[in-house]
Amino acid sequence: MRGENMSVKRPWSRNRIESIVLLIVVIIMTFQLSSHFGGELPDFDETDLSLAPSQPGFLNRLADRPSYTPSQTNATWQGASNPFFTDYFTPPPEPLPPPKPTTKEVTILFHGWFESSQGQLQAFVSLDGKKAKGGVKDAVGENLTIEAIEAGQLIVKSADEIQHTIPFKKPTKITIPLP
Repeated sequence: MRGENMSVKRPWSRNRIESIVLLIVVIIMTFQLSSHFGGELPDFDETDLSLAPSQPGFLNRLADRPSYTPSQTNATWQGASNPFFTDYFTPPPEPLPPPKPTTKEVTILFHGWFESSQGQLQAFVSLDGKKAKGGVKDAVGENLTIEAIEAGQLIVKSADEIQHTIPFKKPTKITIPLP
């Protein structure tokens, strides 16, 4: 019957039994110690609070000192050098608006010119799509004055005393100061 699978019960060794007993004792002692950790509360006598002496508050005694005047006590509550003041919760100031532009860019187109019977020259121009005409030393648009009219170009002067040359039939962008 050697080939059959038979279970053989072996007795526990003495060391194994002692280890288990020791483990159980340690668990019981740990539970006992942790349940009474810190001890019991002492027994307090019940007192009648109505018999306690009525004393003024600590801050009232400080305010009644002869060297402490009423104006000093009220100063901190009225906002003068309040030690509890904080600006942590105040929102940041709004940013300043951007400065207004001082110049403007316009597109000018020189269409041509003609000479009147009196010999005066007149130029035809477009400023940002708006038609205008004028002679020498006449104002054309905002802050522009015609300085010279020639066959292939127009010379204008802006209010900041800068001369601009505008070629015939070619749109030109110039920068002029705002009034």
